[in-house]
Parts: sequence; structure tokens; C-alpha cells
Amino acid sequence: MSVEKVSLPYDGWSDNQIITLAIVNRVTSFLSLAGSGYIVWKVLDPKHREEKMKKMYQRIMLCLSIADMIGSFGVFLGGWAMPSDSLHDNFLYQNVGNVVTCDAQGFLIQCGYSSVVLYNAFLSAFFLMSVKYSWNEAKFRVVEPYVHAFALIVTLFIGTVSIVKELF
Repeated sequence: MSVEKVSLPYDGWSDNQIITLAIVNRVTSFLSLAGSGYIVWKVLDPKHREEKMKKMYQRIMLCLSIADMIGSFGVFLGGWAMPSDSLHDNFLYQNVGNVVTCDAQGFLIQCGYSSVVLYNAFLSAFFLMSVKYSWNEAKFRVVEPYVHAFALIVTLFIGTVSIVKELF
């Protein structure tokens, strides 16, 4: 059985365009890593950690930022993690990986950014419950373990299914 190469929108791109895209992806993902890293550092700063970790908003932002760092690291890897014998070698730049590194990268991006989406939804729900329904920290503490468990279980499930079904 032969594999047929599928035409992609960027098949006609020049080498300069491909290199520019690779550089832009790495620069923007690095900036995202740095910004999220700063938020993690501010929340976990030993001088204020105890005070900040008492607030659900800070804990959601911590988890959101960690998830963003995971996804951004996967994007930062770019073509490096992709197999060097890819069908779309004409588009990939500096791809030196293999199937395992490609799957790992896909897993990082899938889990990281799926968690970002969920934590953004949780953050919106947090503000809704705080402002409209006057929830306090005590009420949030009751639901918080379920929020984190849901985010972890859903994203790991999606990432695992994607690897098993060879979707990366």
C-alpha cells in the first residue's frame, strides 16, 4: 500500500517563507513561555506564596499558566520534533525528530492547550460566580478539586486517545 502525498495550502511557499514561519512560531511560543513563566513565578514567589495560594483566582491562573507553558513548549519545538522523513519535507524546516518525538510534541500541544481552554472556562465561571452570585472562597473550595480533576482527566484522555489512534 503506497501513501499518497496530499497537496497542502503551503506547498508552494518559498524557503524564506518556511524559515520565517518557523522563526515566528519559535519567537511567539518563547514569549508565551516567558509570560506564563512570570505568572507562575509571581504566584509561587516564596515571599507571597502562602497569601496567594489562599485565593482560587491565583490557583486557576497558576494552572492556566503551567498548561500554557506545556503547550507553548510543544509549539517551540516546531519542526525539530517532526520526523526527518516526513511526507511534507518541502514545508518543514530543520525537522530532525522521529515518530516518538512527534507524538510527544503532539501530546504536549494537545494536553497543554486543551487545559488552557478548560482553565479559561473555569476562570470565566469563577468571575460569574463571584460577581453575579457572590460566591466566596469557602464555596469555591468545595468545587475546586472537581475543577482540577476534570481538567486533568479530560486533557490526558484526549491526549492518550490521540496517541493510540495515531492522530499526531
